[in-house]
Amino acid sequence: MSDYLKYLVIIPFLFSSSAIADDNFKTGDVWFGLIDYSLNLKTEADPSDVLSTDPDDSFYLDGLTDEFDSSYGMGIGYRFSNNFATSVRYELADIDSSSSINLRDNGSGEVFNVDTSGGDGEIINIMLEGTYFIPYSDNIEFFALAGIGLAQIKPNQLNTIFEGEIEQATCKFHNNDNTSYRLGLGASYYMSPKSGFYGALTHTNYGDYTVRDFDGVCGSQSTAMDKDLESQDLRIGYFLSF
Repeated sequence: MSDYLKYLVIIPFLFSSSAIADDNFKTGDVWFGLIDYSLNLKTEADPSDVLSTDPDDSFYLDGLTDEFDSSYGMGIGYRFSNNFATSVRYELADIDSSSSINLRDNGSGEVFNVDTSGGDGEIINIMLEGTYFIPYSDNIEFFALAGIGLAQIKPNQLNTIFEGEIEQATCKFHNNDNTSYRLGLGASYYMSPKSGFYGALTHTNYGDYTVRDFDGVCGSQSTAMDKDLESQDLRIGYFLSF
């Protein structure tokens, strides 16, 4: 995550204006709502097929996941008088598969590239986040956050296209229900006594991402290796206290 801390320096300067916030929100004991957009900076996950029941079959090397698309979140929370806040968030993110994947023939050992179609999935994440604020000026605060939640990962059907022939490679909507974790750093800027914008760099682990192979039918067991699906994101959002 250290590679992305440099972006944090930019965040306070995204919203330049005169200092118009008072201590209304900062003193705490208020409810607030939030909505935000996250831009993916890096995705770390690529389940690969490491076992085949048929030596003539091929298995995946990489490309089953490429990156996150844009993700969105909304939530409600409460800020206490000790600069600590807690919130419950609902988040929705898309997972993009690569436009091509690498396969290895188990018989010959040859590696070849295959075009794909479809394959995009989604993540629904319900997360409890705790945030600690560090006042900096009348209208700027820095904060650190940590979260734990429940993520449901839904891979979609992936088709391979090789020499003009289309074949189903993975199964659609096999849900992966996992515990998710998050850490982040950010800054808030007050546009009014009760509202403002915020930006944060977050690192989220959504748990194991399992892809079900298709071999005529979708089996109950996967031959693909489970890997943690992790993402680093730049979150920009708006908050309103009430």
